[in-house]
Amino acid sequence: MRRASSSSGVLGGEITEGGKMRGMLSLFFRPVVVGAVLGSSALAQDALSVNDENLRIRFENDRVRVLERTLQPGRREKEHSHPAYLIYVVRGGKLRDHNADGKVAEVEVKDGDVLYRDAKTHWAENIGTTVIDVIVVELKVAKPADTH
Repeated sequence: MRRASSSSGVLGGEITEGGKMRGMLSLFFRPVVVGAVLGSSALAQDALSVNDENLRIRFENDRVRVLERTLQPGRREKEHSHPAYLIYVVRGGKLRDHNADGKVAEVEVKDGDVLYRDAKTHWAENIGTTVIDVIVVELKVAKPADTH
């Protein structure tokens, strides 16, 4: 087996010899603890409430929230927060990501990339010439199992 990675080197699963992914689904069902050690700006503004013009909810339950984001060339998001989350890149492009701590990174994402991110507050801008479409899967804090 080989370790799977995207162009950024972050995926978190293994690809078996037959090309099937193993380990990725456990990320969705593993309990995720968010918020205990976050800085004061983390989780300040919900992504959906401040970026409703380029973001829509596709699915939500007590474990995950799935968002679809489209960002046109030259457009930028408003600052927002996410709990720990996964990104699936439907259509890639070039982004400039601005973190709440002042760090700025230019990133090129490719079609099919899967990325994991810890909880963060940020905003991004499309600095490329293509429309960027992504699916964002926000992981929620798991409720304890009912043992009765």
